[in-house]
This record gives sequence, structure tokens and C-alpha cells, in this order.
Amino acid sequence: MHRSLYLILIIPLALCFTGCGGAEKLDLKAVNADLTNGQVVYEDDCVLCHQGAIEGAHRLEQTERWQESADKGFEQLVRHTVNGYQGKYGELPVMGMCPQCSEQDIRDAIAYMLVTAGVMN
Repeated sequence: MHRSLYLILIIPLALCFTGCGGAEKLDLKAVNADLTNGQVVYEDDCVLCHQGAIEGAHRLEQTERWQESADKGFEQLVRHTVNGYQGKYGELPVMGMCPQCSEQDIRDAIAYMLVTAGVMN
């Protein structure tokens, strides 16, 4: 009886310490991004790879993969996109293959994708 009570009390507490309440969402207000521009940049320059999952690009509906990326932090995602990145799912080319994009365009597009994927408020 004593062991059952222990398990009932300790297991939920342990689970809470390892991720209570699920993953934390990024805050859009903290990243200085324009979602309207982000949508335009996404539709003009990002959709081909992200909709087709080319080179391992996250599709917008792959919330778990977006959360995994978001957990690295917004600024790290911007750096990876600007500089290029080789990750476990594939390669992200320099500037996301958008040489005409500014760094602000990249920030806006990343924020748009994170919000659309449901990992940023």
C-alpha cells in the first residue's frame, strides 16, 4: 500500500520536472517580426522547399519538428538560415536560398512559419 501511494505522488511530480505542461512557446512580441511580410516572403521564397519538404525542410504542419527547432531559440534559427545549416533532417542553404532577402525578411518568414506551425504566440 505504501509503495502505491509513493508511485501515485512521485511519478506525476517527476514528469512535471521533465516537461510539465508541454513545450514552451516562443513569444512573437520578443522577436521584432512582421508576420504580414513573413507570409509574403514565405509564399514567394520558402514555400517550395517547406511545402514539399525538400532537403528535409519542415512542413508547416510538422509541429513537433518546428518545436524541436524553436527549442534552440529564435536567434539561433535566424543564424542557421542566414549562414546555412546542416542538421539531422537535411540542409538549409545560406539565406534559405533567398539571396534577395534581407535578414529582417528572414526573421519575418521564420516567425510566420513558427506561428503557423503553432509553436510561437
